[in-house]
Amino acid sequence: MEHCDVIIVGAGLSGLTAANALVQSGKSVRVVEVDDAIDDRGAGLGISPSGMSSLESLGPQIFDEVKACSQPAMSQARVFTKEGLPKSPDCTDMPDCTKHAESYGPEGAKGLMMVNWYMLRRILIRGLPSGSLMLGMRHTGYEEDADGVTLTFEGRPPIRGALLLGADGALSGIRRQCLGDKQPLSVLRVCWHGVIPGGVGELKEGDDGRSCHLWLDPSLRVGGVCRIPGPGGSLQSVWMCTVPGDPDLARRVEGMRDGREVLQLMLRMMDGFDEALLGPLRRTAPENVEAIPLYQRPPSLVWGRGRVTLLGDAAHLMPPQYGIATSMALEDAIAVATSVARQGLGKAALRCYERRRVSRVVPLQVAMASLGRWKFCPSDNGRMSPIKRRLMTYIHEYTPEPFLDLRSEASGTVCGSPAHKRPCCGAGASCKRQRAAADDCCDHAITSAPAFP
Repeated sequence: MEHCDVIIVGAGLSGLTAANALVQSGKSVRVVEVDDAIDDRGAGLGISPSGMSSLESLGPQIFDEVKACSQPAMSQARVFTKEGLPKSPDCTDMPDCTKHAESYGPEGAKGLMMVNWYMLRRILIRGLPSGSLMLGMRHTGYEEDADGVTLTFEGRPPIRGALLLGADGALSGIRRQCLGDKQPLSVLRVCWHGVIPGGVGELKEGDDGRSCHLWLDPSLRVGGVCRIPGPGGSLQSVWMCTVPGDPDLARRVEGMRDGREVLQLMLRMMDGFDEALLGPLRRTAPENVEAIPLYQRPPSLVWGRGRVTLLGDAAHLMPPQYGIATSMALEDAIAVATSVARQGLGKAALRCYERRRVSRVVPLQVAMASLGRWKFCPSDNGRMSPIKRRLMTYIHEYTPEPFLDLRSEASGTVCGSPAHKRPCCGAGASCKRQRAAADDCCDHAITSAPAFP
């Protein structure tokens, strides 16, 4: 049986970011992924300033590579109706996004960024020690005892670790076993995305060759094309189309394995849109297209139990606009690594992580729900509503706690709960009574949801 400090289920962005941060703090990790290979499919990811700050916490070597495969998104966006007519930017969130992107300087190093998904994933994989990522690992469940967690697999030896992190997405098997709750209740949207190597040239008259383009439809269908850096410094185009979801449509796309079938379904769903959008979609190679249902579930105040916790979509599902879902997952990754670096490989670290993140994430989930299902023109004669402005400020002006600064701190810390002020045990604590007190301090349940500021 293989042993490590932390087992992470899922090689998405939250799992790989957490693994890098844990390795930098001296912990041994194993990231187990059900897929047999890391492919190069995928599109661009929107990442807000807080998400970029989380990636920056991994150090300049990784962050410089991330910047090389990304570019400012909304500061260069052009918005159109579905027929291709220019749309007032006041009907979208572009003014606030632009302000925050430009506030970080001309390169937009920390602004709202569009990042190449599969290049970012490979950067994070390169940051891990050899043997840390294990592919083709389909887990069958875990068993926990007082000293650790054992994760079992189909046809593979089990792995033993002190902690288990479930970063296995919206349909998380770790969440199902840990919390016993059902799968996500409904389908928010269905999203198609793809990559066109080499780009698509000028999309609209006046195109600067690098800008993002969005097409919006009153029926809440959305299409977008953005140019971002590709492999070897080349420029490539990534696109995204989403439509309101329903269970039947979600089941159809989940069952599709033929890229041509996926592409044809998307073109039918986007019928009537501007040819400047549909043209690049038709030219996309079928192997570069994916369709993904975007699920939703009510906010949860409990993300884990014992030596197990969740992060990313496994912990909280969010709409994808503003780059918020990706950024919350990246924040989770740095936060859980920070707690483990401060408090050691016990359940106390996980409970303190959950408490800090619930206070950040649940208000966002509640606020996002109040905005409706992807409403780009909410109210006030096309201008942004006050609650949306508050939400945008809360997202973009939040700065996560920097991970690297915490490694030099003293090991003794204090639980963040207002009801418990006893010191938590540090990473080097050996006193059983101190560890027991820390676990008792940090293992209480969260009983009420924090309010949106």
